[in-house]
Amino acid sequence: MASGPFPGEERRSHLRRRVNARARMELVGYIADGRIEDVSRGGVRFRTEDPNLRAEPGNFVYVHFDVEDADGRRTIRRAVQLRWMRRDGAARVFGLELDDELELVAAVV
Repeated sequence: MASGPFPGEERRSHLRRRVNARARMELVGYIADGRIEDVSRGGVRFRTEDPNLRAEPGNFVYVHFDVEDADGRRTIRRAVQLRWMRRDGAARVFGLELDDELELVAAVV
């Protein structure tokens, strides 16, 4: 998710799909509610307005979200690495890199 040579330009190795899925991010036992805004094979963008979440790039966190499949509703919890963070008004937006990308992408999309 590196920036290109011009402001606002990004180089992505995977296409992103916009989603609006309720999710939670966990760091050292603290869980913040938020939303997954987009997803790709390489990562997700997570948004929260929780002011108490103390996460920084480089941290390993868990992302939790619910899915429904033929077996019913279940919660998926995946370890991810926080790659970047930016502020957007009262919200903070995090770029989370996936290590088990295919199951997460299939489940959210």
